[in-house]
Amino acid sequence: MKGTILNIAFLNSNGGLISASTEAWKDMNYEQKEGEREKKKPSMPPRVPRISPSASTEMADRQFAVITSEKESKVISLPSQTCAYRAKIAESSYVVKADVISMPNKELCLACYIANGHVVIYSLPSLRLLLDYDFVPLTDLRVGRTFQFSAHGKALYQCSPTEIQRLTVCAEHSNSLHDMLGDLFIPCTTPEAPSRGFFKNLFSVSSGSLDRQELFGENSGKPSRSIAKHVPGTAGMEAVKAQSQTVGGEIARTKLELIKRGEKLSETEKRTSEMMQNAESFASAANELMKKQKNKKWYQL
Repeated sequence: MKGTILNIAFLNSNGGLISASTEAWKDMNYEQKEGEREKKKPSMPPRVPRISPSASTEMADRQFAVITSEKESKVISLPSQTCAYRAKIAESSYVVKADVISMPNKELCLACYIANGHVVIYSLPSLRLLLDYDFVPLTDLRVGRTFQFSAHGKALYQCSPTEIQRLTVCAEHSNSLHDMLGDLFIPCTTPEAPSRGFFKNLFSVSSGSLDRQELFGENSGKPSRSIAKHVPGTAGMEAVKAQSQTVGGEIARTKLELIKRGEKLSETEKRTSEMMQNAESFASAANELMKKQKNKKWYQL
């Protein structure tokens, strides 16, 4: 076999699928009575042993093993272990999912999903090609992980994190697929919540939503005097414009007064500097005159 083995199934001499060696258990003697809690001892139905045919009964009781890998599928006759049929499924690609499914006419088929997007169906045990359909290539690993075949030629996979896609290879079921559509939730109108009092919502133990209008609206009671209240004006935009013009005039007047004050201060500073210069010159002249007249006698004056 080429590639990894994906599926192994066993068929009887008539081409029917041999189920696994486990059986579903059901308690046939259990009867539930009112007030009775004791259970009776369960009984298991007798199992029929399955024994592989010996060499003497090889022609009368023959079985087949269907082995499918990533590249091919083989039907091996048991117990002689000879290859009865062989089919190459994928040469340049590989098989992602393979399973033996039953069709509506109770015939068994080998269904394979290939990575290049083809869904192929083979008959069993002859491995004759019945269908080769180009479906969806394997671009997302989620498709390969969730792709599953089921009975009556159906399959499904998860095409997105929130969507499940279903398909069928049976024409009988494809015509009735639209009748099988359904909704996960039935839409219905939500009833109105019962009205509850303010104090009941405020002091209740369970969490509930408080209405803003009940807390701060007119129905909440008389407001405190310390709370500011907005009183809208009656004049509208004209009063706002007049007020802005008045404020603008006051600002211009203040600016003009500041300019005038600055000019007066500069003039005062200039006069002060001139007086300081005159005082310094007078002091120097007086000092020179005192030095000149210091050494003279009284009669020389």
